[in-house]
Amino acid sequence: MDINTVLNKWQKTIVEDLKKWVDDFSAVKTEKYFVGQQTYRPSDVFIGYRSDSCASVVLQVTENLKESLLPEELRQKVQEESKLVLLNCATPDSVVRLGDSKLNFLTDKLAKIYFQQQQHTSFAEFLHRCLRSDSRDHTVFIEITTFSRLLTAADTENLEAELQHNSNSLKVLFLQQFDTEYSFLKDIQSFFAVRTDGSKILIIQTDFENGSLSAQLIASAR
Repeated sequence: MDINTVLNKWQKTIVEDLKKWVDDFSAVKTEKYFVGQQTYRPSDVFIGYRSDSCASVVLQVTENLKESLLPEELRQKVQEESKLVLLNCATPDSVVRLGDSKLNFLTDKLAKIYFQQQQHTSFAEFLHRCLRSDSRDHTVFIEITTFSRLLTAADTENLEAELQHNSNSLKVLFLQQFDTEYSFLKDIQSFFAVRTDGSKILIIQTDFENGSLSAQLIASAR
């Protein structure tokens, strides 16, 4: 079923506005950096972006806000928060390029939000923020794409030490360590079967080496 079919009229209006915002965010004048014009698609700029991403974001943000806002306040807030959700998925270089985009008048504002209010420089701080938020009482799935190296055993120990006051259990798995889907699922089920009083964090890592094969592997694991 197309996700757009479950949106009401004002949500669909916000989705169209959001798509235009995404296009304006992505389209930059790059002649001064390259010999020719470099074209960036939304999927190059926003990690995990798909054709239904805007609709999904609007639907989720509406669900999160509808209980705390009056109907007349909801539409404006959903529009604002949806843009922040997408900004949080943007690559750092795309934010740096905003000065050459159609949103150049918002460069300082968006860059300040991205680099100062959102968490894009420290994985530990990002997890701290997640654990301190209202989402700590729920199961949260987060997918992160990074150009940094994967976590080592030493990194895991340091991360565990940093999160000890907010998390009772942390485990890091490498997708390539599993030969079968069954062994992968068994390890995950074993981790979550152990009851604890606090939050549990499961990190599953993989190298993105071969484009199509890696994408299929990640999709299967997801």
